Amino acid sequence: MPTIEAMNTEFDPAKRAELQRKMILFYHKNATAIFSHERVRVYATGRNVRDHTLVNHTVPWHQIEFVPN
Repeated sequence: MPTIEAMNTEFDPAKRAELQRKMILFYHKNATAIFSHERVRVYATGRNVRDHTLVNHTVPWHQIEFVPN
């Protein structure tokens, strides 16, 4: 947290870039999750569903169009 606070208040571009590198390296070395196996994803649609896509494993519901049979 001190690195993030320092980065957010640093006005010197070179110093700020170095703080950003330090922060990125920390999060790279300390990954929040390690995926050791694949997760099963099951979903289905009907014939009256149009424009169905997945974005980052999430359905953008506002883009789906339902058409009459």
